Amino acid sequence: MGFYQYILVGIGGAFGAVLRVAISRILPATLVQQIPTSILIVNVMGGLLIGVANGLQLNLDQKTIDDLKFLCVSGFLGGFTTFSAFTLETMQLLEKEKYCIALAYVILSVLLSLIFFCIGTKLCQWGQR
Repeated sequence: MGFYQYILVGIGGAFGAVLRVAISRILPATLVQQIPTSILIVNVMGGLLIGVANGLQLNLDQKTIDDLKFLCVSGFLGGFTTFSAFTLETMQLLEKEKYCIALAYVILSVLLSLIFFCIGTKLCQWGQR
């Protein structure tokens, strides 16, 4: 990986992190049963977007495709989604002895992210037929 790709990751990551913070400020902190929703929604959106990236069949040269992956996947989506905030929110729920809410949050986060990844991939495959 060359210096140029590190720059792409940094630029993408900066935009992703800023968008994550902006979205988390707009969305309510919790909705249903005190489950932390803003990071849940951001991570599920990230699952969808990485599914789209996975499903895209671009007719570009390999270097351009690699550069787009560094910018969009490693950079933007790496900065946009956040496992650390998910972990912190889960631990805060456990410390407050809200075990069922913590378990629901973990299950929803992982399951919905996987489902939306599959949806994003299938939408791209379907759209490119």
